[in-house]
Amino acid sequence: MQIHRHILFFMLLALLLLLSACSDGTGSATEVVLPTLASDAILFQDDFSNPKSGWDRASQGGNSTDYADGKYRITLATPQQDIWANPYQYFDQDIIVEVDVWQNPSTVQAAYGIICGYSDVNNYYSLTIGSGWYVEIFRYQQGKRLTLYSAENQPGIDSEHNHMEALCASSALQLRVNGSLVAEVEAQEFLYGDVGLVASSFDESGVEILFDNFIVSEAESLAEP
Repeated sequence: MQIHRHILFFMLLALLLLLSACSDGTGSATEVVLPTLASDAILFQDDFSNPKSGWDRASQGGNSTDYADGKYRITLATPQQDIWANPYQYFDQDIIVEVDVWQNPSTVQAAYGIICGYSDVNNYYSLTIGSGWYVEIFRYQQGKRLTLYSAENQPGIDSEHNHMEALCASSALQLRVNGSLVAEVEAQEFLYGDVGLVASSFDESGVEILFDNFIVSEAESLAEP
């Protein structure tokens, strides 16, 4: 992958030099604006095959976060619970967080998703989906929960398995599910920090969510015109 990006860089550089030598007939160079190189640099990844890779491993009152058969599992034994886990990393740039998620299709009162901008238990962002094709982006700020976006009956969300992709940037928060954009908000006072996984039980008990193929990568950006 590195060699591919380097070749593309030199091709773009040669093109810019060629265009800068061209004239529009008035003696001034033609202005050209190109997008920056798309970055697919992976900053962190985990397939949860190693139970010592650094994520939380805790159990209390039937609720638990732990590795399980090559995946990461969050179990909620009681209703009205939010449980999350972190890998104890720190990202000081715009990122994309991806993960595959499974839930029991018979579960009707649960939500799950991605955490980013995590500084402590009272300050972080969460991008989640749930049963009934529910989508929500919310923020905890000084311990207060603030809903930034919510919608129901969003198409493209499967009742059992979904691939989630969250853009966590200083300008916006976006959530894509199975390749489709389902939620987007402007970021206000976005803080960089750790990432994580979250699950909520709402009015149902015995909820189990499985996660795999967790990837954090650099977000793409475009050059200013």
